[in-house]
Amino acid sequence: MAVDWYIHKQLHIGAAIGSFLYSAGGGIILGALVAAALIFLRQNGLRSKNHLASGVLMPVEILFLLTPFVIYFLAEEIQVSGIIAVVAAGLVHRCRI
Repeated sequence: MAVDWYIHKQLHIGAAIGSFLYSAGGGIILGALVAAALIFLRQNGLRSKNHLASGVLMPVEILFLLTPFVIYFLAEEIQVSGIIAVVAAGLVHRCRI
């Protein structure tokens, strides 16, 4: 928005607000949905009878470490805010676990 104003010396308020709402709102929605899906998958995987061994935590720990990166890059790929998506996912994880 600031670069567009600097280059063209005009600011389209409606388009700028719409772009901001898409980026921020899309990041919140994407982060919350992906986090909820990952929580559901993790809980079902750990509670299943077919879980290989209760002492095997390595894949789960790797999933926990990769989750923010996956959410960030997915959000940036669909042109929404990756930072906001990761923060929203963290909030959902904090409320759900």
